Amino acid sequence: MTYTRENLPKLSVKLTITIDIDELDDHIENAAKAAAKDFAVAGFRKGHAPLEMVKEKIGEMKLLEAALEPAVRKSLVEAITTEKLETVGAPDIRVEKSAPGNPLIYTATLALMPTVEKLADYSKIKVEAKSNEVPESKIEDAIKELRRMQAKEVRVERGVTEKDKAVVDFAMKREHVPIEGGQAKDHTIYMEENHYIPGFKEQILGLKEGEKKNFTLKFPDNHYQKQIAGAEIEYDLTMKGVFEMTLPEFNDEFAKSLGAENAAKVRETIFGNMKEETEEENRRATEVEMLEKLADQSVFSEIPELLVKSEGEAMFHELEHSIEDRGITFADYLRDLKKTPNDLMKDFEPQALRRVKVALVLGKCSNELKTEVTEEELEVELDKISKEYEKPEMKERVHSPQFREHEKIVLRNRKTIEALKKLMVK
Repeated sequence: MTYTRENLPKLSVKLTITIDIDELDDHIENAAKAAAKDFAVAGFRKGHAPLEMVKEKIGEMKLLEAALEPAVRKSLVEAITTEKLETVGAPDIRVEKSAPGNPLIYTATLALMPTVEKLADYSKIKVEAKSNEVPESKIEDAIKELRRMQAKEVRVERGVTEKDKAVVDFAMKREHVPIEGGQAKDHTIYMEENHYIPGFKEQILGLKEGEKKNFTLKFPDNHYQKQIAGAEIEYDLTMKGVFEMTLPEFNDEFAKSLGAENAAKVRETIFGNMKEETEEENRRATEVEMLEKLADQSVFSEIPELLVKSEGEAMFHELEHSIEDRGITFADYLRDLKKTPNDLMKDFEPQALRRVKVALVLGKCSNELKTEVTEEELEVELDKISKEYEKPEMKERVHSPQFREHEKIVLRNRKTIEALKKLMVK
């Protein structure tokens, strides 16, 4: 194996690596042996056919393709080790020449680990502690939601009131042009809820089943759908049904129907759950604010574009999974935003850069605060994670060297964050 190195801007390096025919043949031979174990040839038991016959059946190109990944991995590690490169993120691999009987030539563009040239003085940066108090109104809203889930509904032939459920069809337009994804059939509106577009409920108050109405509403400037935020949106709406809602009283009898001892126990459970949620939300918000303030006030070396791109891709996939977990296809989500995947990736760039800086700052703080994780602490955490899995192979993977190293970093970061909170949160 031979290679050349080219230093690129923004802490990136491009290696051009050539794997000679003899070394490549070794990888091809290994690929053939691996394939032979599951390969069936007429006249031979599965996995017992002669290797040359297996090679002939599979073909040179397929064997070469199978050999590429281990060949690239081995040669790239050797080149990185020889050059003593401290890299970060996934390399960008591009095969330049690959043909049977020829050397393999490929390039690997790598991001080098950036550094924190000047860490902000965390002893002088303060973050306000957030209140974990649960407002009584939130508990009452939760109780009302429980009651509504047990409500009796009766279809009525009158105009909808502030206490009813309405079922509507509507189509949204902007400047008389239909909005993609802005149509709904048999859409339920609970008139007592307050999360609708301001003015929407007022427009449909008094409508009876079968009645239609056209009206225009201005969407909030901070609406999550950026393409209609602040816009005047026209509605064509039809009232499909009005339902009178009779909610059960919140008392001991109602509590018992939910499997609770009494109404006080239900209230206590709701309060406990909300308290936990509030504390968790505040913990995350405090840590994000603390680390972002540190990152914003620190000075960094150049940040490789490859690293920011990699972080942006991670954010993209996080969003994709989050959207699909809500039962919405990501393609529909992008269509409603009127954005392409590339548009979204571009939008992520500032936050991706900040996330990279936060990770660097956290590592620097760990070193300065001399945060350490003992083997005993690591074993306790790995055992706890292992108990979450039933399959033996998954339990074994938890204790693998790679996972151990990953979890050690996670624990170290957690310890560092807790130490920083003692210094920064007031």
